[in-house]
Amino acid sequence: MPDPHDLPIRLTVNGHEEQVSNTRETIQGVAELVAAVSTLIILQPGDILATGTPTGVGLRRDRFLRPGDTVEITIGHLGRLRNPVTARETPRETAHATAQGAS
Repeated sequence: MPDPHDLPIRLTVNGHEEQVSNTRETIQGVAELVAAVSTLIILQPGDILATGTPTGVGLRRDRFLRPGDTVEITIGHLGRLRNPVTARETPRETAHATAQGAS
């Protein structure tokens, strides 16, 4: 892998580019982040650590995520992570699912 402190980060929502950044722009470096998290949990191969949000997000946005959206992040040579946005369950739906044996 190339330098983990210099990997491009690209985030899209429904295929539209929303963020472009680089791991060199994070507040904590990759090694510092892994060291800090390792004091709290045992990291396993394949674990994903969130680095926070680069510019282009937050309350300055005109549009927030909605059910049905797809968020995709690509980080350099590491690969791509794609997540669908779903509606939040109400407390009643959660209680019903738990009572039915779902988790």
